[in-house]
Amino acid sequence: MIKSLVKEILFILRKFLYKKYSINKSYKYRILSWKDDIFCGYYDITPFSNCDRYIFYNKKRNKSVQIICFDLLLNKEICLGESVAWSTQMGARIFWLNNSKNLGFNAMRDKRQIFIIKELKTNKLIKKINHPIFDINKDNSLGLSLDFKKLEEMRPGYGFTGKNFFKNSIGVVNLKKNIFKKVLSTEDLFDYLNIKNCNDSYFNHLSWSPCGEFFVFFFLWSKDTKKKTHFFIYNYKKNILAKISKENEVISHFNWIDKDHLIFTVKKDVFRYAVFNIKNRRKKMINGFPENLDGHPSVNPKNRKIFLTDTYQNFLGNQRLFTVNGKKKTLVGEFFLPKRYFGINKNDLHPRWSNDGKSIVVDVAFSGKREIMILKKNEIF
Repeated sequence: MIKSLVKEILFILRKFLYKKYSINKSYKYRILSWKDDIFCGYYDITPFSNCDRYIFYNKKRNKSVQIICFDLLLNKEICLGESVAWSTQMGARIFWLNNSKNLGFNAMRDKRQIFIIKELKTNKLIKKINHPIFDINKDNSLGLSLDFKKLEEMRPGYGFTGKNFFKNSIGVVNLKKNIFKKVLSTEDLFDYLNIKNCNDSYFNHLSWSPCGEFFVFFFLWSKDTKKKTHFFIYNYKKNILAKISKENEVISHFNWIDKDHLIFTVKKDVFRYAVFNIKNRRKKMINGFPENLDGHPSVNPKNRKIFLTDTYQNFLGNQRLFTVNGKKKTLVGEFFLPKRYFGINKNDLHPRWSNDGKSIVVDVAFSGKREIMILKKNEIF
């Protein structure tokens, strides 16, 4: 009781007596803002177009979001539509497609979850895919889908309501032919793990490998009031399922380094960062990095030895952003997070690189609403 009271007092003092954010002097930055929340979404998709001139984001309007493409050169918004198929963490799962000529996003039609593809220049509807999308492979031919309704029920803030064909399963959607097939179900995973009498199972964070031959995902379930998580890799071409996580560890956040390697946070007593080789199934811990730090890693597209990561807010409400190069860790910025953005409505920084590896984008909320900050080292916008 006393400890909680002290923390609350310190939080209030920090809120009113200290700066809401601080940025490393080596970085210039700009903030994109609106009267209500705007945010890019989850950390696994870069919002920058191929040329890095445009950036997409979700613009909240009551119960829906507008799908916005922002011209960073002309400071101009281009609205490509509106969607009720969104969540506070994932947004509407916006993707750049066809060399950034098109944008795709989840939407709802007649209470059914779908995916829409629009042309950027004309706002013309290119295609309506009959299924919602979680991830798309590199050549934009195949999408991964899951039960977004169940995801929202089990993990509020990550899914959305509406009808779909992937109840308790993962599906692969052919985006060119607009057809799908189910490839894995919760029953398949229970059989693989030899588990019985479980409930509340669901899939989350599907991700294609850069080569498009594999995808990874989380499978979560509960048994005897205890929650369980395993991290899997699936060879789509050969129909081979394998487990990455071990029984005594929890893998939390991940990202692809290249077609053969993943970086992720893994907890065994404390959180640490590790690199996993999908060919030999070996895991190598990253030494020299502070332990018990669970962040969202993002690998620089031009220098795979450098990655971004963030932290959750501490008891003072501070979130931190780092770049990591080998054993060298550099603080890029520190940001205050108001309590209205804790919990289900949380605002994680979710750092992502631009395609040229020079700019960083984060979702921030230090002003009392969700905004977007773009940072660039030693260069002026």
